[in-house]
Amino acid sequence: MSNQATVAQTVIARRLQALREHSNVDLSEAAALLGTSHMTIRRMENAESAFKIPYVASLLARYGLNEKESAEFLADVRAARQPEWWEDDYKDVVPPSCTRLLSLEEAAQTIRGYAPQTVPDLLQTEDYARAALQAQDQVLDAEAVERRVELNVQRQQRFLSGEGRRGLLEEKGDFKPQVLYLILDETVLRRAVGGRQVMRAQLQHLIDLAEGAWEQKAAKASIRLRVLPHNAGASLGTGEPFYLFRFRLYDLPDVVVRFNLEGGEYLEKPKITSAYLEHLDRTNSRSTDFRDTPDVLRVIQRELWDG
Repeated sequence: MSNQATVAQTVIARRLQALREHSNVDLSEAAALLGTSHMTIRRMENAESAFKIPYVASLLARYGLNEKESAEFLADVRAARQPEWWEDDYKDVVPPSCTRLLSLEEAAQTIRGYAPQTVPDLLQTEDYARAALQAQDQVLDAEAVERRVELNVQRQQRFLSGEGRRGLLEEKGDFKPQVLYLILDETVLRRAVGGRQVMRAQLQHLIDLAEGAWEQKAAKASIRLRVLPHNAGASLGTGEPFYLFRFRLYDLPDVVVRFNLEGGEYLEKPKITSAYLEHLDRTNSRSTDFRDTPDVLRVIQRELWDG
């Protein structure tokens, strides 16, 4: 699938492919119907080109959908073509390699990740996010930094409330709360980002998250934090942060997003995503039990950041 496609667009593409295959229509026949090439059909089914309403309507008729079914499908297509919630206010401050990430983190049923360098965006306090951005991106001016911090806050609120997933799942009666499983390297908790007060507040925020103190009646997500301690031994593999997204939508494959100096890299081949899943499982086995994480965090907070 295209690295620029949103999850909603990817779902439309997979539904189109499934309908074609179920109708026993090959690529050449679908292309002939539209007076185009089979590569155009393939690009549509890979979410690599825009969904033209007349094209989609003609295909749906050939695939045997009735008027009501076609109207509902086309409504989904139009919705998938709309700008993402963040684009109007923040598009100019979001790195191009990270735009797909914002779609993945809202649609995934589970997110598993390993953070060896900094606290992940979804868990950062505003002050920590501000300090991290100022250190990591020297190009951003003060206004751009503040807007990125605002975006972080909105991402966190949408994740915890489940707001971003309602259009994809809840209306179809298939809504289940998201779960975020994160492993923090102990170094992350000991590295000073923004100074003592910022770090103390950040660790307190992590303690609250680990204990579920953030949870409200309307909360739609849960968080499980583990810490990979220094005494766990040599690194088990990658020294780069990465996240594995798993879905309950139309058999979408797992997606791994790996971050380096060039930004986010999206990996979808099963052999590769399986390797990252195994890495997470091995690292998980050497990390703290999530029920012990609050106490581990308190020890580090008292040792380094109190006072």
